[in-house]
Amino acid sequence: GRCATRGGRAHRLAGVRRGGHRGDRRGLVARAAAGEPVALRALYDAHRPDVYRVARSFAGLGSDDVEDVVQESFVRAFRHLGKLQQHARFLPWLLTIARNRALSRLARRQAHDFMQGLQRGQRHRRVG
Repeated sequence: GRCATRGGRAHRLAGVRRGGHRGDRRGLVARAAAGEPVALRALYDAHRPDVYRVARSFAGLGSDDVEDVVQESFVRAFRHLGKLQQHARFLPWLLTIARNRALSRLARRQAHDFMQGLQRGQRHRRVG
């Protein structure tokens, strides 16, 4: 692999950080798709901040919801990783999953709040 020098010491580039090479990242996605735990962890560690930023950008989500969206996004992505045909498109695909998970969570909350409002309205009508 390639080596970079930092502080006088050579470090092997893992290819998962932003400065890594695209080919290395594609190889990492392929290894993760094959179920390699180290590759799955490396993808999670490399892309969690990006997924967190997407989830956090939804104003209606609290911090617990954001963490749930992050976890749900990775679970869903890793479960369906074998269907991703262009490994170089992993990050945009993952961020789309995160966006959709956040939208689904918001929609569920709105539906729940709406139903609770209806139930409160029915209770008030019965009492009054």
